[in-house]
Amino acid sequence: MLFLALTDPLNDLEFKKLSERLMITGRRLSAVIDARRDGLRALGRISAGLAQKNSEVYELLHPLPLEVTLYLMAKAETPACRKAISVYISRLRGIRGELTGDDLKEMGVPEGPAIGGALGDIFKMRCDGEIATREEEEAYVKRALKKGGLAHQAET
Repeated sequence: MLFLALTDPLNDLEFKKLSERLMITGRRLSAVIDARRDGLRALGRISAGLAQKNSEVYELLHPLPLEVTLYLMAKAETPACRKAISVYISRLRGIRGELTGDDLKEMGVPEGPAIGGALGDIFKMRCDGEIATREEEEAYVKRALKKGGLAHQAET
């Protein structure tokens, strides 16, 4: 994080040249450059209000190393942006659904993409505070099965 903070004023080319001079090369250089670029892109989207739901913030920040996420929080210019990143770090990173693919199969969800889709939906709803318990996850699956929504995911 300190390296990113110290090099913050540099453009991409200057950043790359400095990294090479510091003998950060090969895959490591590529990883540092990519993480910085992806982090700044995520920060731009959050700052612009393009990620308003917790699940959207999670989707942007989850691929990034924690050090980059901390750098983004320090770099964020608005309290709302800092708060979104802080919520990701303190709460969203640890969210897990309780149902498994095997649980979904037992409930009648067809094998294949429908299971992944349902688990993804459950995870997003947990992030967004729409469900909080295993029972609520099960109720969602039952409603979706009743409506035929999960069978439809299996076809797409």
